[in-house]
Amino acid sequence: MEQEKKVFDILIEIAGLCNKVPRRGGRSVSREKLTALIEEALKYPLFREYGLDEKDILCVAVLFNAYLNDKIDTSARKIIERLEGRERALLRGIERIERLREKGIVEAEAEKAPPLMRGRSSDAKLKGLNILNAELYLTEEFLEELSTLNGNTTTHSPTPYRDNLEYLVDQFERIRLIEAIRDDGDETDFLKRRRRGRLSATRGAEKLKRLEKRIAERLKLTTKKFPLERFKKEKALTREEEIIVIALLKGEVLEEDPYTADELLWLISNNTYERLANRRLFSEEGRLRQKEIIYMEEMGRLFKGEEFVRLESCLVERFTEEKKRKKKGPIDIEDNIFEVITPKVSLDTVILHPRTREAITLAMETISGDTGRILREWGLSGVGLLQAQGKKRGRSSVTMLFYGPPGTGKTLTAVALAGELERKLLCVDCSKILSSWVGESEQNTKRMFTEYREVSMRMKKPPVLFLNEADQLLSRRTLPDRAADHMYNQMQNILLEELENFCGILIATTNLLVNLDPAFSRRFHYRIEFRRPGVRERLMLWQIHLKGIPLEDDVDVEYLAGRYELSGAQIALCVRASAIRAARRHSRVCQKDLITACEEELSTSFDERDKKRIGF
Repeated sequence: MEQEKKVFDILIEIAGLCNKVPRRGGRSVSREKLTALIEEALKYPLFREYGLDEKDILCVAVLFNAYLNDKIDTSARKIIERLEGRERALLRGIERIERLREKGIVEAEAEKAPPLMRGRSSDAKLKGLNILNAELYLTEEFLEELSTLNGNTTTHSPTPYRDNLEYLVDQFERIRLIEAIRDDGDETDFLKRRRRGRLSATRGAEKLKRLEKRIAERLKLTTKKFPLERFKKEKALTREEEIIVIALLKGEVLEEDPYTADELLWLISNNTYERLANRRLFSEEGRLRQKEIIYMEEMGRLFKGEEFVRLESCLVERFTEEKKRKKKGPIDIEDNIFEVITPKVSLDTVILHPRTREAITLAMETISGDTGRILREWGLSGVGLLQAQGKKRGRSSVTMLFYGPPGTGKTLTAVALAGELERKLLCVDCSKILSSWVGESEQNTKRMFTEYREVSMRMKKPPVLFLNEADQLLSRRTLPDRAADHMYNQMQNILLEELENFCGILIATTNLLVNLDPAFSRRFHYRIEFRRPGVRERLMLWQIHLKGIPLEDDVDVEYLAGRYELSGAQIALCVRASAIRAARRHSRVCQKDLITACEEELSTSFDERDKKRIGF
């Protein structure tokens, strides 16, 4: 503790002297004292292990002092000017900041920007001159090491584990370290969500090695054999299999978002080759599934190709040495009208037409920004004339209709928007609302909104009610010549009334706006058109879908984007078809594969506009 205090005092004193030292040359008492303090700081093992020099220490001291004074961020431009002293050394200062970021010491503001700003700041990624406009702060990981002086050479003798819980805590910390040091050059969304601080590969590997050594030493001193250790030996798990099991157990015990196979592959693999080779672990023939250690669970009807990886519940009980108690969550649906979805998609990854993105941003500001707060203060939080009655004050009511051709990202945007708002998605299977029995369709429509209100009352952040492919519910009313027509009209009257008094967030999607009853038009705050992507959007979609796929040198995505007017879903299908062709040849995907897939997609499309473009 005494050593910690001494390091803190040195850093604070360095920061204090920083503003007193003249920028250009000259000897002074302050400069000599500052030099002496920096040299003293460099003697500490923590700073030596990070490979810091004099100006690095100066940067750390200024940011640490800002942190203690409740000013977490500091202008990158000011830091660089203070370090380098003249404008022509600006590039050298930028390189220094980027090096400190790579070491996991410094982070920039854009990495923790508000949701509405992420799309604007992530394009530049704050590299090069863009970093001058950023605010810098010390990472949580470095502050933790600084406060505990984990870099000291002082070591403690290992002690036996007191119980299974203490052992599991160390194993869960092991997974956290692996997540923290994974390469972020092609960082996936799950790493952004799960990581708590960032570590450089070298630094993180050292900490991971020390932790694994400590676990092994403590296990040798512990007389009790823990269930997970017995299981590892019994099944002869490899290191990769062991990490998968512990990560899944951590997610279950700590009630975190479940992993997908791709996320676990990032966790256990160091490069693309290993990721491809390790895919066998999740196949039906893989040992983990054959031995009933894990099973695959579909993410939901909306994402048929995506699956979560789950640890068998009996193993969770075995490893934790307790019976798993079923908890009643805030969303407890008794029937199968709803499907609860935990969003796993970031809005940044959804490629939209600029006008569509602008409309989505406006809608989000109405829900969570100052715009929504002001509207609620003015009493304009609802839709119709009845909006002020019976609604919980201070809670936004926003209804949105997404319309446009198939494959333009309506469903994906709805899921991503819920994720940005940190809410669950309550998806309605519209086909199950309709019934051949007299009166049941009307009852289902009423129950849909009643259960949504009950769920919302139990949650701090109510879920988003999602009516996907809502044409059958919102279609035009007709003259009631038959009993079925009367039933449809009655159901829609109930739907119109519920939308008029709706309190919460509702999103409906449709491919054909002309089929909707005009009465529904004013029930939606926002009617957002999802246009077919332009050349720029198609280029980005090609780049995203081809990411990670081995390509021949002749692949020209700019030509594909300009030549073929495909939607995002069609591009995904073309990439898949091309990859299948290449896999059958045991070679990389080439330009011919992609062109053939595009031509076939357009020629077989149900959309007549696509066929006309290629001469049919």
